[in-house]
Amino acid sequence: MDQELLKKAEAGDAEAQYNLGILYYNGEGVIRDRQKGCDLIRASAEQWYKPAIEVYNKHCAK
Repeated sequence: MDQELLKKAEAGDAEAQYNLGILYYNGEGVIRDRQKGCDLIRASAEQWYKPAIEVYNKHCAK
């Protein structure tokens, strides 16, 4: 996993949260964890990051 991406996501960077969420959701380079992926994507969407809003509504919203 890209440590810089992880640091940015943990710091609240919306784009990094979205990108890391996608990695977890799809299991790319990490063990697939769709819940963790959706949690990260939601955190990004809550910052009005448009790609995250679209993906969250399509794949994660219950």
